[in-house]
Amino acid sequence: MRKMAHRGISVAGWIVAAGLTACSGGGSGDGLSLTSKSDVLRELGVLDGATDFVASTTDVQHAKRGVARPVAIAQFKRVSAKDAQACADGGSIDESSGTRARRFQYIDTLQRDVNYERRLANACRQSDTSSGVTTSTYGDGLVETGETADGSVSYAEAGQGGPKYEVVIEQAQGGVVISRTKFSLKGAVETHTTGAVEESFSAIGSESENLENGVTSSGMFAFGSSSEAFRTVQNFATRELSLDGTYRYRTTACNGGAVEITTLMPMTGNYDDAGYYMTGGSLRLDAGSGGASVTFNNDGSASYQLGDGSVGTLTRAEIDQQLLHPCD
Repeated sequence: MRKMAHRGISVAGWIVAAGLTACSGGGSGDGLSLTSKSDVLRELGVLDGATDFVASTTDVQHAKRGVARPVAIAQFKRVSAKDAQACADGGSIDESSGTRARRFQYIDTLQRDVNYERRLANACRQSDTSSGVTTSTYGDGLVETGETADGSVSYAEAGQGGPKYEVVIEQAQGGVVISRTKFSLKGAVETHTTGAVEESFSAIGSESENLENGVTSSGMFAFGSSSEAFRTVQNFATRELSLDGTYRYRTTACNGGAVEITTLMPMTGNYDDAGYYMTGGSLRLDAGSGGASVTFNNDGSASYQLGDGSVGTLTRAEIDQQLLHPCD
């Protein structure tokens, strides 16, 4: 909820988003509690990561608006394949582009001609050694992005019609693995832009496993489903943001589950020397156990009401701290 800076759709954004939710690890099912102040704060922290996810998936298909390609994409781009080519350590990768017809099932079910870029990795393995550290990259699956000629409608999809798109990056020194990241993506995002207003429909999920400094963590985050997409509306002129639909997460740090969010009034924000803060808007959160309504105030604070009718306030400092550490 801190920023609205990206537009369009980015494969790179999907890759980055696998680690965006700010909580990491494994966890339980949909029995999520939303019955206390700490529960409300937790979900605001998770939502902050969620809106970063949305922003990163809505950044037109290439990095022309300043989105850096992550390590995994950089590794695969070294192949520069226009036709299927063998990867250095096994497998192959095929990158192609062109024009095709695509039906936008979430926006309006209409079929449109799109210019697309497609990457198909077939158990592609590559490695590189620098300063005694060997970085090995593995990729498998299909990912595609595209947009109409006028750029008003765009999309990204991963693992459609087949296995999920998966990337593994491992670093080793002296034969000892020092870090390992595995993440996967499956689903689609469709975005329609009219003037300053951008509307996105997401039915996507990411899973990740990480090993760093001997500590292993894993997690998942998903928006919507194939039958009901998660809807995001951003107005870049008025800096308003609306989020509607179901998101799901599961981590060890956050004992996750499923939450349905309804925007009652579009959220707004502003900057000062301390950073970005919310200045208005209200939303409703409903979970397996309980729910809450949250209203943001002009000074960055918020008020909330739980399902049992009890009310309370959240200071800006409490909210800011939770955005940094959503599950502490």
